[in-house]
Amino acid sequence: MAYAARILKEDGHTLVELQAGSHTARIAADLGANWYSWVVDGTELLAASDIKSGRLTGTPVLFPTPNRVWNAAYQFDGKIVHQRKHGRPHVLHGLVGNDPFAVEALTAQEDGAQAVLSIGITEGENLESYPWPCRLTMTYTLTEKGMCVAYRVENLGEETLPFGFAIHPFFALLGSRKDIQIQVPAPLVHVSSPEHFPTGEVFPVEGTRFDLRTPQVVEGLVLDDVYFGMDAGKTASIHWTALGRKVELTATDDFDHMVVYTPADTPVVCLENQTCSTDAVNRHNAGFVETAHLLTVAPGESFGGSIQLVHSYTK
Repeated sequence: MAYAARILKEDGHTLVELQAGSHTARIAADLGANWYSWVVDGTELLAASDIKSGRLTGTPVLFPTPNRVWNAAYQFDGKIVHQRKHGRPHVLHGLVGNDPFAVEALTAQEDGAQAVLSIGITEGENLESYPWPCRLTMTYTLTEKGMCVAYRVENLGEETLPFGFAIHPFFALLGSRKDIQIQVPAPLVHVSSPEHFPTGEVFPVEGTRFDLRTPQVVEGLVLDDVYFGMDAGKTASIHWTALGRKVELTATDDFDHMVVYTPADTPVVCLENQTCSTDAVNRHNAGFVETAHLLTVAPGESFGGSIQLVHSYTK
């Protein structure tokens, strides 16, 4: 099995390319460590990105506030935080999604090709918007089966920090929607406002249009919802039935949420492993501690987890 890991320069951007047999992955180090390309046997599984313009779909990294924050503001341990980016209130997808990560290490060994990238929130606008000094380290490991995406959060400050983490893979709509099925074995889904903010309350998916515990065809399925009750024993999947290809997603127990996004007007399907609910700090403060699942790290400590994305052929 041929493994390789290298840095590329393309259109002014720093890219990492990993190769494992018939799998090739590219990660834009200076655009949020976004894993934006995954080619298996010549087929791109992620939605197309324009690296020249810097407009990526791919797999954005959502940290420290995955998905949305109500009014771009929250409070934790007496600190009132206004989340801003480029001088403006910032509601969506955390703070690091388009920031440059440092490439810490590249390795290609008998068990896979690996890239380690990191970013610190230690100064400037990001620290003002998230006043807990920390470092996020991302480790991407590609094998002949697929990709492992691992994260670790180190608390560099003197106070307990709150956080959530997620990835947001935009899978390509390969073929017709009627030939694509998704499965998410979560027993519960969040009650959401029209603006897709969870209230903190959840309800069983059984008997509702949200029930994805068995494979459901994407055609006619329009969702932008937060599922709850995932764990390491539950596997989500996207299956391109006409192509005979499937990607299965499993994660460590910290990822007890999954956001499912199947827009009718965009050729993508998103299955987003997430450690917390959308707007987690505000939902935590409202008393929905279990369903918010806000994670914390003590001073000098670290915490992490991982997601496995495995490709297979079904015919």
